[in-house]
Amino acid sequence: DYADLMSVGNTEKLRESLGRLYVDLRGLAVKRNLALATATQSNRAGEKVRKITGGNVSEDFSKIATADAIITYNQTKAEKALGLARLYVSGGRGDEDKFTVLISQNYAMGQFVRESVIMADNEDYWELIGEQADE
Repeated sequence: DYADLMSVGNTEKLRESLGRLYVDLRGLAVKRNLALATATQSNRAGEKVRKITGGNVSEDFSKIATADAIITYNQTKAEKALGLARLYVSGGRGDEDKFTVLISQNYAMGQFVRESVIMADNEDYWELIGEQADE
C-alpha cells in the first residue's frame, strides 16, 4: 500500500506522526542508497482542480517538504474515457520540475504508460479532448 496507511503509533498527533514517518522513510532510503516511492492522497480541494500540486496534499504538508520528487497523477473524466492522464512534476529537489507529461494508458492490458510526451500548458488540448472549460 502506501506510507499514509502505515502504523504511526500516536494517532492523537496524526499530522506530526505522519510527518515523522516520512522523514524516517526518507532517512532509511538515503542510508541504504535506494529509491523509495510512496503515494498519498490529495485534499478535498484537489478534487476540483485539473492539476494537483503539492499544495493539494492531504493531512500534512511536511510530507511534500520531505520528498525529493513530487509527481501528481491527474485525470479528468474526458481523459479517462480516452485512455489519457497527466503526470505533473510538482517538485524536484535539485532537478527540473513544474512540467507536465501527457501519457496514454491501457489498463485492460496492464499498461500504465503506453506512450508519453512533454505537454505545454495549452487550452487547445482541452478543446481537442472535449473537456468543458469549467471542469
